[in-house]
Amino acid sequence: MVADTMGRLFTEALQKGKKQGRKEGRQEGRQEGRQKGRDEGAAWMLTQFIEQRFGPIPDWARTRIQSAGPEQLMRWGQLILTAPSLEALFEPGHPSH
Repeated sequence: MVADTMGRLFTEALQKGKKQGRKEGRQEGRQEGRQKGRDEGAAWMLTQFIEQRFGPIPDWARTRIQSAGPEQLMRWGQLILTAPSLEALFEPGHPSH
């Protein structure tokens, strides 16, 4: 009888733990998905701005954009307004930075 009760309690606790783990995993997944979506959106928007301002984007610049974090994408998005060239946009030592 005690063994049955212990087994039932263990099974209930295990199911509750799995349910909580799935809930937390879904929340983390949604949060991660939203962040990734924002980063991809920022990268897409920056590429649109660059193409409008400087023409087709060379592979080296596309690679830099795709590997950049959100803060860098934001900075480039601001600099696109004043950078005299595509190279200057990505050049860390340029006066527009």
